[in-house]
Amino acid sequence: MNGGNLNAAYDRPGATGLEWLSRDPAVAQAFLADPLTTDTPLMKLFGPLEALRLLGRPARGLARQQDLPMLIAVGEDDPLGGASSVAFLAADYRERSGLTDVTTVVYPGARHEIFNETNRDEVIADVIAWIDARLPA
Repeated sequence: MNGGNLNAAYDRPGATGLEWLSRDPAVAQAFLADPLTTDTPLMKLFGPLEALRLLGRPARGLARQQDLPMLIAVGEDDPLGGASSVAFLAADYRERSGLTDVTTVVYPGARHEIFNETNRDEVIADVIAWIDARLPA
């Protein structure tokens, strides 16, 4: 996980500093225009203990029901976690939490906000298909 400059790979003249969120420039503009968003670091928003809990490992024995399904979908180019950490997170959910149905999907080229990406229709269709495959007809 990257705790530094999340926008380092996308810094260029005229950058908003939020290009790390999505390949869609409208997403950064919408974030900047939204009075309810913040760029305050998690440690300052929640305090160190709660921030570590949010960003830390899954709890042991999380699921009373071992077959509780878990979908972990990330953008390949997400500097906060992305493809480099998804395998570790999935393994933690299996090993620490005891989940048996853990699915991972990595979207090539996508960044942090996969539901606000240029391929958002694909992401939504994949989530719907994943849910449909797990719900009885």
